[in-house]
Amino acid sequence: MTKFYSVLAGGFLSVLALGSLPAAGQTQPIPPHRTCATEAVNSRIQEELKRLYPGYTSTRSTTQAPAYTLRTGAANVLYTLPVIVHVIHNGEAVGKGYNINALQIKSQLDVLNEDYRNSNPDGALTPGIYQPVRADMEVQFVPAKYDPNGNLLAEPGIDRINRNTKGWTAPPYGTANGNTAYIDNVIKPGSYWDPARYINIWVMDINGGILGYAQFPNNTAGLGGLNTSGGLATTDGVVISYVAYGSRAKYPGGNYGSGTNPYDKGRTLSHELGHWFSLRHIWGDDNTAAGGTCSGSDYVTDTPNQAIQNFGCATFPHITCSNTGDMSMNYMDYSDDACLYMFSQGQKDRLQAVMAATTPRRSELATSTVGCPGLVAAAAANSGAACAGTTVTLTATGPAGATYAWTGPNGFTSTQQNPALSNITAAMAGEYLVQVSVTTGACANFASTTVTVNPAPPVPVLAPSVSTVCPGSSATLTASGISAMALPRENFNGAATGWTLTNNGATTTGWQLRSTPYTYSPLTNYSIDGTPFLLANSDIGGSGSVTNTTVTSPVFSTTGYSALQLTFQHYLRYISSDVATVEVTTNGGATWTAAATYSATQGTVAAPATATVNLDAYVNQATVQVRWRYTTSYAWYWALDNVSFSGTVATPIYAWSLVSGDGLPATTNTAAISVAPTQNSVYRLTLAYAGLACTSTSTVNVNAYQVPVLAASASTACPGSPATLSATNLASVSPAPTYAWTLVSGDGLPATTNTATLSVTPTQNSVYRLTVTYPGSCALSSTVSVAAVPTPALVASASVVCAGSTSQLSATNVPATGYTYAWTLVSGNGLPATVNTPTLT
Repeated sequence: MTKFYSVLAGGFLSVLALGSLPAAGQTQPIPPHRTCATEAVNSRIQEELKRLYPGYTSTRSTTQAPAYTLRTGAANVLYTLPVIVHVIHNGEAVGKGYNINALQIKSQLDVLNEDYRNSNPDGALTPGIYQPVRADMEVQFVPAKYDPNGNLLAEPGIDRINRNTKGWTAPPYGTANGNTAYIDNVIKPGSYWDPARYINIWVMDINGGILGYAQFPNNTAGLGGLNTSGGLATTDGVVISYVAYGSRAKYPGGNYGSGTNPYDKGRTLSHELGHWFSLRHIWGDDNTAAGGTCSGSDYVTDTPNQAIQNFGCATFPHITCSNTGDMSMNYMDYSDDACLYMFSQGQKDRLQAVMAATTPRRSELATSTVGCPGLVAAAAANSGAACAGTTVTLTATGPAGATYAWTGPNGFTSTQQNPALSNITAAMAGEYLVQVSVTTGACANFASTTVTVNPAPPVPVLAPSVSTVCPGSSATLTASGISAMALPRENFNGAATGWTLTNNGATTTGWQLRSTPYTYSPLTNYSIDGTPFLLANSDIGGSGSVTNTTVTSPVFSTTGYSALQLTFQHYLRYISSDVATVEVTTNGGATWTAAATYSATQGTVAAPATATVNLDAYVNQATVQVRWRYTTSYAWYWALDNVSFSGTVATPIYAWSLVSGDGLPATTNTAAISVAPTQNSVYRLTLAYAGLACTSTSTVNVNAYQVPVLAASASTACPGSPATLSATNLASVSPAPTYAWTLVSGDGLPATTNTATLSVTPTQNSVYRLTVTYPGSCALSSTVSVAAVPTPALVASASVVCAGSTSQLSATNVPATGYTYAWTLVSGNGLPATVNTPTLT
């Protein structure tokens, strides 16, 4: 069965619209081939001009004269032209969805200046036969510094437009057959800036598989292949799909669409601006017949006659029209970005002729004063990959006196030059962008740095065998929740929970669950293993249809695995337009990386292939998803079944430590340990995996039953007076222990001795013991003393004295301190005036 591709008048493939708007951070599927709508749009412009201006003739000039004979001066001029990029978005934050950020936009300007000045490094790949005609177009581009009212732009060269504010319909714009009327009749007239002062570039989500298109210039220079008028001022400029704007090589953090994108090096704008400067497709757009007619012309003498556009990366020499090899590396062909390297001298002549011929909205730009004279030097970095809970410092460099404005994930903003991200979490990982500005001279510039938060093992859940022990007794501490999570397996015979099927192409061509047996010629009673399976059937869509479909696994964790692989059975009947890839994301689908790409038939109808994909690069990730993406144009099919992820579980590394207390054993590197605390203690387990930079920790408490701390309401009492004894540290013990008071010495113990408190009435110095028995027969005791106040034993230094002589009286059994004294006279005389001393004379 032969496959035919539907080619429109301008030489671009028809691709169906997406069914819905990508949310912020989502990415647009990529057209299977380069698509340019310039010729088709120009045809519509010419019809509109004839309607607007009766008598206007839309016939193209067919002059074959070299462009240099039409120029007004012989010398080439280096032109510097200001650019304004209108970013049409849907209200997303900057850097999300359609609202591409300044660094992605800057990367495109860098590519443009390399390509048009012939300073692109890959120009050296141009075949030797064409090296002599590689041209410096002598045009350079700068971002606009001022808006049309003379106000300084917050972001040089960028005009962000929320389509909701404008009241415009939701993207994508254009129709599946390449009709761009809404863009040209509504968006452009509602947002263009004076095209005599700015090159207007619109970046948006374009429907119909179009990567971009441009408006040709008026043919003031009298060049072959141009109409008298290129179109109105309100539509003049270039439109580019946001997924083809910028260079992934120069700025990897941009939004370049889903999966593999062969248009992520910025060459789409190099191509479309070529049209804007008058250049035609290199094959002359004579591809109305299969294989081309070799009759068309791009009106450039040093580009070889070529039958038809080249897709992908043609191997040189690809000979058509009896040439020495197509100039497939010319920016005006349809090759992938990676295989476009050059303009020719003849193309340069056309551009220079346009600029020299006072062409409206081209020549005037050379004297525009709205462009930046230069950009501030700016750089950004950070202190390095970090573990959760630590601090990462962002650093920016710029000229003296510069101001800084940082933005980042989760709405982060800062005006510090070097802000710190404290107590960092995985959610704070990502790209941080800084704008470096000065008040005079050069325009603000941007730089970015990516913060990486390394994954950590799961936080262990710790538990003791007993929560409280008798002091010196042991408890076993164990960790749970550290095993690697189970990996997905799916045979599609049941509900396939968590698997999602997405279709952005022709309705019937997307991945679908097929019951067995499935019949669709030449598949008869087909199944991979006799059970239900998934099939994306591109053939059923018919000629002109587009297949753009994915099947995506549930989210799963690979933390704790040291190796990972994917196996599945499939049958892919391949043709050259197919993009059949297995892709992986670890950031919720913000970016996808190809893990396997299939560029040949896999398996047969009778014997499916078993694929094995190494996923070791994705071990120790908290969130992983895998998808099978199938993008093509009216091709065959891809069948899928018996998906299985498997891996090698890493051996955890354990390290127990003491936070407080005691009882930690000598060996602390095992999964479980036995501790013997004599007091309430806290233990920490630090868990690590080999090759994983970060650790996780958790703590567990083990309490020791308490020796009772005893106190007496009175440490000294009159003989026979009561004192209350109690344990001051047992009020909150649960379950309540049992109590047993005993007499160690002295007297005064009551009959009831099994209470938490006890009232004693000693008549002499006494010692009491409380024994507390906890669960598990843990008996702990301590003692308390109560002293009885003694009856003083008095002595006289002389028992008989001469009248008037002295005798010293004292109490031999009363301590020197702690008591008060009061001597009185019972009979006789001789009592002194002072009577409150321990001794008396």
